[in-house]
Amino acid sequence: MKSRIGPKQPHYEKLLPTDIGPPFRSNIAKSRRIRSTHKRIVDSEDRNFKKAKREIVRLCDILGVKSVKDYAILIYRKASSRKLVRGRSIEGMATACVYAACRAEKIGISLNTLEKVSKVDRRVIARNYRLLVENSIIHQGSVDAWNFVSRIASSLKLSTNTIKLVGKILKRSREKKIGIGARPEGLVAASIYISSIIMNEPHTQREIARAANITEVTLRNRYKEIMEKTNIIVYI
Repeated sequence: MKSRIGPKQPHYEKLLPTDIGPPFRSNIAKSRRIRSTHKRIVDSEDRNFKKAKREIVRLCDILGVKSVKDYAILIYRKASSRKLVRGRSIEGMATACVYAACRAEKIGISLNTLEKVSKVDRRVIARNYRLLVENSIIHQGSVDAWNFVSRIASSLKLSTNTIKLVGKILKRSREKKIGIGARPEGLVAASIYISSIIMNEPHTQREIARAANITEVTLRNRYKEIMEKTNIIVYI
């Protein structure tokens, strides 16, 4: 006859499994899957960041704005940490970061110029830039039209006196609040057109518009606005 010591085993204890192996192994497998997924995400973000960094360096080298390279990379890193890059092309966001850095440093680089160098549509660059501003990654800054004068004047081979007159017209235009909200290249192009006529260094509207990467319509609109709101008289 069997004998037992201690209280009788409750009925429910007989129903409890004593083999803890499979659930334990299942938890280990689950942890491994989580770690593996996390590693893939981290590796992917790291690869994307390196790719974006190379693109930013390339753009800054081509545009001759190496001084903003580190700032553009920092902007991209912030955008990436806020998950703003997801669902968007790396090249598009990298180009927008270069544009943002240039604006912050008051360097006149137009969207058209960036579009040609990066092969990213200017509308995509502008949209990504607005995204950076809206999410407080950067603060929107204005670019002085004077920053565009050197490049355009060099392309047209303008004399020093003509460039000085362009500066005076731009100053007068700023005082009259001409071209507020418009592309600064248009205001510069119109000022160059007026100055070249006054200084007897005539260039056609097409030549100036092409050098400024704008349309002739934009040039004419800014030209009319300057003539209407200032006392400048031009004899053509």
